[in-house]
Amino acid sequence: MNIKVLHELGTPVDWSASMIRNLLRVIDFLPLLYGFGLISILLNKNFKRLGDLVAGTIVVYTDEISNNLVTVLSKEPPRPMPLVLTLSQQ
Repeated sequence: MNIKVLHELGTPVDWSASMIRNLLRVIDFLPLLYGFGLISILLNKNFKRLGDLVAGTIVVYTDEISNNLVTVLSKEPPRPMPLVLTLSQQ
């Protein structure tokens, strides 16, 4: 479906946020067929379910292209600055 879950700041989700989201899925399901989850989605301007609100996460779409890209860094060693800066200049 090309979606993934991130923290609200855009960083990858850690195990604790993932655990919170998944444990609150049970509450979202209550009372019948995601009743609380649907209500929280409709009442929230960002359309987040309870698990996302508590865990501070968002669900985003990803591109197929970005999933397959691999960043290749050059093997060139770092070079020193052409001039030396004092601590106050830095």
